[in-house]
Amino acid sequence: MISVSIAGEQKSLADVSERWVNKAINPSRARGLPICVQVLVQENDLNVRLTTPGCGEGGAGGRRPNAREAQVIKLWRTLGLSSGNFEGGNLIAFLKQLQKRFL
Repeated sequence: MISVSIAGEQKSLADVSERWVNKAINPSRARGLPICVQVLVQENDLNVRLTTPGCGEGGAGGRRPNAREAQVIKLWRTLGLSSGNFEGGNLIAFLKQLQKRFL
């Protein structure tokens, strides 16, 4: 199961579209508001919850990530989602690469 939550609205990965992502992110971005995006990945040997800084949640999880989880976290960071200056395209790219490389 993979779910994506933007500003409190949650969808399964199958229901996430580029249009929905941009519609959920762009108005807040235009007003200079922090954007909270959360991605929950629970598939096979992956069990990670990723959040953008706009969610206001910090800290690490309760255990060290396994090798595949560490790769997912690295991808999240590489695509700029661990900073507050990401765009909808960054999230879409992450989700596409997640599907292609890890599922």
